[in-house]
Amino acid sequence: PLTRIHIFALIDELLQICSVHKESGESAKAEEVGDQLGIVFDSDPTNKVVVFTRWIYTLEYLARRWRHFRPLLFHGSMSPQERERVVGSFKQDGRLLLMSVKAAGRGLNLQEASYVYHFDLTWNPMDQRQAEDRCWRQGQRKTVFVYSYVQQGTIEERIHQVLQRKSHLFGAYVDTMAEDTDATVQAKWSIEELKELLRPSHERAPR
Repeated sequence: PLTRIHIFALIDELLQICSVHKESGESAKAEEVGDQLGIVFDSDPTNKVVVFTRWIYTLEYLARRWRHFRPLLFHGSMSPQERERVVGSFKQDGRLLLMSVKAAGRGLNLQEASYVYHFDLTWNPMDQRQAEDRCWRQGQRKTVFVYSYVQQGTIEERIHQVLQRKSHLFGAYVDTMAEDTDATVQAKWSIEELKELLRPSHERAPR
């Protein structure tokens, strides 16, 4: 039987393709965000940027693709000492920090950054809010610009639309997810909702 675990595994594979196609190495998002980074750094060499993503594979891919920006990597598989060193380097003379969204949840102060890019979606919108809050800390003297990227016409856009709809229908929906794990967040999705995400566009129920 088709289980929730199977469906989420398939959807996650599709979501990764929306960000980076592993076989071809192509990424429309990386091209677009890379162009934006060039503009941000050219406009003011002191600008600092944080890019968040769900997957370590994507972090490593972006680090290679944007190596001319000399990016720093931060993720949960690193030791506390390594993470502390990376944050220190970013604060001192770094300008681009690539972070896994889960590893950036709490306990970090990144008020030196004034640009935040969410490279992909998370199932829990609060993960993204908590991550970007690292840049809204005491001592922030600049306006913080936050951008989220969703691949148009894909399952990523469908998930984004459902999350937006849930948030509008239930005012406290997103805020109640603050302490949720991935498992409890995924449990909020019914099997029918998940199947609808995977259904071809011409078979989808009208909204």
